[in-house]
Formats: sequence, C-alpha cells, structure tokens
Amino acid sequence: MMENRILPMGHDFVQQTLRDFRVWEDGEEWVARLKGEGRFRSSVFPESERQVLVELLPRTEWPRPAIAWRWLAALRLPYLLFSLLPLVLVLAVYHQQSRPPVSGLSFLLLASVFLIHASCNLWSDYEDHLRGVDSPGQSGGSGVIQKLWIPAVHIRNAAALLMISGCVLGVVLLAQLPIALVGKHLVWLSLVGALGAASYSGWPFHYKYLGLGEPIVFFLSGPIVTLGASLVLFRDASFFVWFALVSLPLSFLAVLRLHSGNMQRIPFDSMAGVSTIARSYGFRWSKWAYGFLLFAPFLSTGILISAGLVGRSALAAWVTLPLALYALRALRLATGPLDPACRELRLNAARLHFSFGLVYSLSHLYF
Repeated sequence: MMENRILPMGHDFVQQTLRDFRVWEDGEEWVARLKGEGRFRSSVFPESERQVLVELLPRTEWPRPAIAWRWLAALRLPYLLFSLLPLVLVLAVYHQQSRPPVSGLSFLLLASVFLIHASCNLWSDYEDHLRGVDSPGQSGGSGVIQKLWIPAVHIRNAAALLMISGCVLGVVLLAQLPIALVGKHLVWLSLVGALGAASYSGWPFHYKYLGLGEPIVFFLSGPIVTLGASLVLFRDASFFVWFALVSLPLSFLAVLRLHSGNMQRIPFDSMAGVSTIARSYGFRWSKWAYGFLLFAPFLSTGILISAGLVGRSALAAWVTLPLALYALRALRLATGPLDPACRELRLNAARLHFSFGLVYSLSHLYF
C-alpha cells in the first residue's frame, strides 16, 4: 500500500531520499519518490512553504529492469558521439595518409575518452537530481534516478570510479609518448579535456548551470578532442589549426543536440535556478538558434571545401540534408517548451548528429 507524506524540503528524510531512495521502516524495505519540479517546488504547495510530497511504496511493488539494462540506460551511450566522432575524424585522416597501422596507444586514447565522457554523463544526472532539475514528470537525463532504478549515491560513486579510471589510462598514455610532445602540448590539452568533462556539472566550476554549457561543449566536442587525438596519432603539432577548423561541423552538431534538450527544459531550469542559453533567449529566439545550428554544419562544410581545407568528398555529408529539412516541420509546430513537438526536435537533432557526423568524419578517408 502506498503512503504519502508532506515534509519540508530541508527535512533529513528528504535529503536522505535524494541520495538513496531505498528506505527501511519497521523491518520492511520501501522506495521513496519525491514529487515536484525544479528544486521540488510543486504547484500543490505555495513556493514559500517549500514542502515536498513523498510517496512511499513497498519495494515489492516497484519492479525494475535487469541491472545491465539499468546501467546501460544510465550511461546514455548515444551521447558519447560528442567525443567519439572527433576521434573517428582523426582516424580517417590518419588512414587516408597511409600512416603505419594504429598502435595500442590509440586504444588507450579511445578507452580514456570513453570513460571520462561516461563519467560526465553520470555526474550530470546526479547533479541534476540534487538540484531538482530533473523530475519524474519531465524528460531530462537518463531518468534512472527519477524512475527509482538506481540510487543517486550509486550514480555518484560510479561517476567517480569512471573518472579516476579514465584519468589513470590517460596518464599511462602520456607516459608512453615523447616527453617533448607531452610537456609542450598534450598535457595541457589532457587537463583541459578532463577538467572540462569533470566540471561540466560537477566540481569545481559547474559551468553547465551558469549558461556556459553550450560554448564550452562547442570546443570540447570539436577542437579539443580532435587536437589531442591528432597529437597522439601524428606526433606533430603543425596541423593544429587545420584540425581545429575541420572539426567545427562536429562542434555545431554537438551544440545543436545540447540546445534542443535545453529548449525542452526551459521551465524546469527556470524553477531550479539553472542558466542555459535557451533559457536566456526564451523559447522564441531559441527556435531561431536551433534553426541556425541545424544548417551550420552544412554551411561550415561548404566553406571548408571552398577554402580548400577539406576535399570534395566531404560533400557526401550533404546527403543528410533531408533530415535537416524534415526537422523544420517540428520547429514550425513547436509553440513552447512543453509542446510534444519539442521531443521531435530532440530526436531530429540526434539523428542529424549521428548521420551527418559519421558521414562527414568518414569522408576524410578520401581527400
């Protein structure tokens, strides 16, 4: 039988439930679900009271998927494209130049980037949950905490473990590279990448909540990863500017995907006191920004081809233009952040990110 309680937001029981929804009372295990949006303000209670509705259900009445499925959902693997597509781009260029076979160092790089980005995904879910940005009634993050699939404290611990593991592999990688290359360039790029991933939603900057998520992700998901990977593979810093410019279409795609999610979360971010570019612009101007980001990858690719920086093979990415044109339909229909069309905007952004990004990256196999 379900039991409801109304408690102040600062109550010890509420704070404990934020960290772990599993509750033991009278020798029986329960799961506790907090109801509300944005720092747990609910329309049922005046904001001044800051009270929370807590639903308690017997553990036996709250089934969960298998543990493997829960953690796969928590990792949000599709978002790893933010980091993996720049790596594919560099590998394609490396192969096009008929370089020696890829060494084990490349796999260390891939594993390190994968673990650090996965940690960022988990920590973002944890921080969003504590700040009340995510709630059971709206789509944000993986939702595994809000669905009572995985306790928040487990998400936090896994994020810390993945971050430490990724950094350790990164140190092992740097230790096997020429000291001149590491000391002059790679160590700084590695620090920027690791710190940028760790502090996206976590300590020390929490810049995701300060309206800096989109601009910093623009550089992290394009030039930073691309430059680091190019140094590991080519051992040459003379291509820095070229790789930075060639990665820009991937940067626009990453920001498009991030912005599409933030458009849908405007009211929840507002209630939680979180700043994003979408919230600052408002929904109307955010739609214009979405439209620009939708076609920016195509425009930037055309400019790169015209400047002779990439080969005409990159035009293959334009085969995905119908996906961008199709997204305009949902963009015209969307009237506000709670409009169901916003979910379609997110799906269209994800499809374009994967399709354009993969074709564009692989097109560099031919120049």
